[in-house]
Amino acid sequence: MKYYSNISPPSPQTQSQRLHRFLPPPMRLLGDKYVSSEFRQHTSASPTQASMFLNQWTDYADDIENERNRRLVELEMEGDEKGRGKGWGRDMQVRRRERRKREAVHS
Repeated sequence: MKYYSNISPPSPQTQSQRLHRFLPPPMRLLGDKYVSSEFRQHTSASPTQASMFLNQWTDYADDIENERNRRLVELEMEGDEKGRGKGWGRDMQVRRRERRKREAVHS
């Protein structure tokens, strides 16, 4: 098996938009527009702001990927293979609390 060390992982923007493919169509449309808009607006951010911005989007992509994996496991158990529908998303307050816990650990 060949390993390519010069291939970098996808950007948080690309990763987020790829993961949106698994969302219900209205959520995907809204999410893709929002991601594109946010990245366009932050092209001139300072290095500190850019780092914080990318960390937040990486966390978002991780959340979507975890949610997708959870839904796919549930749907496999139910016998549905599409992976779309009800049950997407988490309470924003839960996400904020978890992020604060991670930040406190890293501080």
